[in-house]
Amino acid sequence: MPKAERAESTPSSQKAPEAGYKKTAFSRYLLLSGRLREKLKRLNAVNA
Repeated sequence: MPKAERAESTPSSQKAPEAGYKKTAFSRYLLLSGRLREKLKRLNAVNA
């Protein structure tokens, strides 16, 4: 990796919030998938 590219890459101080955002986005996805699963279970119970 050339020195110029290294200088252009974001410092660790900027990477930290990005990681936090990814974490919250992932937890949000898990919450949504959990809710969808609950809805599917209820629908299956009604249809059965």
